[in-house]
Amino acid sequence: MPKSTSPWIDSVPDTPRFPRLEGDIQSDVVVIGGGITGVMTAWHLARNGLNVALLEKNRIASGDTGFTTGFLLRVPDTSISRLERLYGTDFVKKMMEGAGAAQDTVRTLVREKGIRCGFSDCSAYYCSYRKGDPVLRAEWEAIGKSDGRASFVKGKEVSALGAGASEAIKFSGEAQFNPRAFIFGLLALPEAGKIRVFEESEATDVEVGEGVLVRTALGSVRSKKVVLASGWPIQAFSELRAIFEPKITYAIAAEYPGKAPLKPNLYWDTFDPYFYYRLLDEKTVIVGGADRRPGERPAPGEKPPHEKLKAFLEEHMGKGFEVRNAWSGTLYESPDGLPFASEHPHYRGKVFVGSCCGFGGNGLVLGTFAGSVVADLVAGRENRYAGLLSFSRAKLEIPAPAPRAPKGRTRTRVFVKVALAGDIDEDAPYCASAEGQGIALFRTKEGIFATENTCTHAGGSLCDGFLEGGVVTCPMHGAKFDVRTGQVVGPPATKPVRSYRTRVSGDSVEVEIDRAGEEAPAGEVKIAGEAQPSPPPGKPAQAPPEAARPQEAPKAAPAAPKLFDGVRRDPGYVLKASALALLFWSLQFLYLFYVSIPGQLERSMILASSFSGATLISIALMIGPLAMLFPRLNFIAHRRSFGVWGFTFIITHFTAAIIYYSFGPESFLAELNPYNNPILFGALAVLIYVPMYLTSTDWAVAKLGFRKWKAIHRAVYLAYLFSTLHYITINPELLWNLSKALLVVATMAAYALELAAYLKYVSRKRTAGNMLYGGALIAFGIILLYLAFQG
Repeated sequence: MPKSTSPWIDSVPDTPRFPRLEGDIQSDVVVIGGGITGVMTAWHLARNGLNVALLEKNRIASGDTGFTTGFLLRVPDTSISRLERLYGTDFVKKMMEGAGAAQDTVRTLVREKGIRCGFSDCSAYYCSYRKGDPVLRAEWEAIGKSDGRASFVKGKEVSALGAGASEAIKFSGEAQFNPRAFIFGLLALPEAGKIRVFEESEATDVEVGEGVLVRTALGSVRSKKVVLASGWPIQAFSELRAIFEPKITYAIAAEYPGKAPLKPNLYWDTFDPYFYYRLLDEKTVIVGGADRRPGERPAPGEKPPHEKLKAFLEEHMGKGFEVRNAWSGTLYESPDGLPFASEHPHYRGKVFVGSCCGFGGNGLVLGTFAGSVVADLVAGRENRYAGLLSFSRAKLEIPAPAPRAPKGRTRTRVFVKVALAGDIDEDAPYCASAEGQGIALFRTKEGIFATENTCTHAGGSLCDGFLEGGVVTCPMHGAKFDVRTGQVVGPPATKPVRSYRTRVSGDSVEVEIDRAGEEAPAGEVKIAGEAQPSPPPGKPAQAPPEAARPQEAPKAAPAAPKLFDGVRRDPGYVLKASALALLFWSLQFLYLFYVSIPGQLERSMILASSFSGATLISIALMIGPLAMLFPRLNFIAHRRSFGVWGFTFIITHFTAAIIYYSFGPESFLAELNPYNNPILFGALAVLIYVPMYLTSTDWAVAKLGFRKWKAIHRAVYLAYLFSTLHYITINPELLWNLSKALLVVATMAAYALELAAYLKYVSRKRTAGNMLYGGALIAFGIILLYLAFQG
């Protein structure tokens, strides 16, 4: 069996090197998080003459920094062409320049300080395995303007690299290293003397007033400022979590019997999710990828993530290897794919966000970059790259922190219902919540057990993990816990998770929790009366013997809306999109007026609006599924433009038809069967399109809230169905022309892509609400379309 650790942890064992924080101390700055961002932030602060307390909840470099693939790459883990559309070429140039400077910081430290960490310079290749790949060409169009060290290569230069690529974008001046060896080498230097490092010292609470007080289980630090550099925002600043999306990424180290068939560079490709790979040594290839969202299960027949990596390696570099290590790590993505290093908007001058996610798959360079920027912000120094990493870049609104719970309240132990016993399956953990506390439920042959849902290593969700033989494996880094007791049975976790007492009452599973009570002297605890004796900790609730039905875990509240990511707002783009839409309408009108229905001015204008509007809405509806099925096509930025102009032409068509044909109430009410009176289908569509049209703005999203706004705009599928029924039932013999043919093709493509995206979504998510809504809409549409064609 391969090891579940990374090669970096194998080479630099994960053992305690620094003490716990015990007692109360003072420091100029507290840095929370002992990965590369926290360490580099502390390093820069110490060089500025500040005393730093560095707190790590586990051990230094044992989180995502220790589970990377060691790419020291300056290219952000997001589409460069998308960044150019969002922020412009100059922004991208500056971003690449800043990341390159951070990369050079590591390079200089390694060489000048003699840090032994397997550092080597190399090139990096963004590869495609086919010629003329539109994704690669679109990226090169942007990269070629923003990075003077990049070039487009193909032919012999690419084929000589290995892995079977046909063409690639080459980035010169990249590097690779062992991140754990680098960090421990850096902390051993005399210059790190102003940094006091404390391991196994989780920041359990942070109070911000005139200064900052950070508490741990055994001590506290008083300071002037605090930097958040943890992989995931700590509970005290949980309001930051909503702006990031976590993903799990997987990696293997595969050793070949002879020399591995790959040149010593860095590689990643245009697949989605993409594969990334490099040499560890002359015999061993590291390959990563097969990313997924936490809780996302493989579809029936789909290979598990590590098997996908093996299959990729076999296809592109040949068989015969042996997998030595198989591990996983976490990626956190911001709305635009770039990290943040900025002041907390609600605690200016006191709390600084030094990482707290957003690096995607390139945290070793971008974490170093963020550390240098935030260190200057803390020290009150200007940094020319600060604007690139500010929250203001993406115009994000960080919600106000939740109010702190009053001190001195009693705790009452009570049993609360968290699930139905029949919903908990033996093969998978079950996500539950008890009055805001995340709970993971597990069924074994011995009964039903409950633990806290948060892995003590890096905060992974255990109910998204894998259950086997009474042991749950965290999906983030592979930590293993005994579900009966919460004890650690496998690294990298060192602390157990909390175990809850459970019982079954009727068909309900209940878990005993602590509930806040009334004001009382500090430390007083009241025990609530119980309807029946409860089992001791570690003993399961006795569940009903009937077979359990598997059920997907309830999902957390959605993160900050990403619907308008990449929406083009600049005036130049709006003018171009408007000009193209009006040109499209003009061509439709000219064709109808001169060719299809010659000389009929009013009817040509009305039909041109109808065909143009319905076709543009069809294209808008195609873009959503294309973005889901082929995310790297980067069409999503145009969806709003097509939709808004489509709505405009449809509403124009409806209004003009009423005026020209003198439709009044009697026209709509004379015949209530829409198949005999098709204008009813059109009227129903317009009634839905109008509120969508009026709310197609960021202002409307902010005022309505994302849930209400999304509920309104989901009705587009119903409106589109009514539009389709309208145009296939109203005077069909007069409408068969080139405009109608174009509309029919666009409509069929929209329906096909929406159906494919729906099937892909439900195969991954299986959420009852979306399955029911989508399934009912599909069935309703099939029935209505059948009746239309029967007529």
